[in-house]
Amino acid sequence: MNEKNKQKSTKMDLLNYKILEELSKNSRITYRKISKTLKKNPATIFKRIKSMEEKGIIKRYSIDIDFEKLGYTLNTFIKIRVTDGNQRKLGEMLRKYKNVDFVYEITGEYDLITKVRFKTAKELDNFVNEILKSKLVERTNTMLIVTEY
Repeated sequence: MNEKNKQKSTKMDLLNYKILEELSKNSRITYRKISKTLKKNPATIFKRIKSMEEKGIIKRYSIDIDFEKLGYTLNTFIKIRVTDGNQRKLGEMLRKYKNVDFVYEITGEYDLITKVRFKTAKELDNFVNEILKSKLVERTNTMLIVTEY
């Protein structure tokens, strides 16, 4: 994709939004099933999806994993205050951990927030202690997720 296409705002019509809605419910849905649901020709659906992929609107297809069934029962948000100007460096470092779902730079008292999953409290404790040893971290605030809606 060239730079011109990246910067150009993409016009989206109702059909494109409906296609995205169907894909967000089930990223493995077939073009034929989408076409039946939306009462459109499968070739039209195919072209629209390919166009949205090429324009970067659809970045990837993913799955929704039930981590609790895999034993990851401790879900936490960890807010992190970073030493001066090291948000990117620490954020990239944190993304390498398999337990980390996401890292966002935020405004306010803390600089980063990350969602992290663990099987045991000891794993959580080890993770927090490890990042606190980094010269990139001033302090953390860990919040246990009790219920997800």
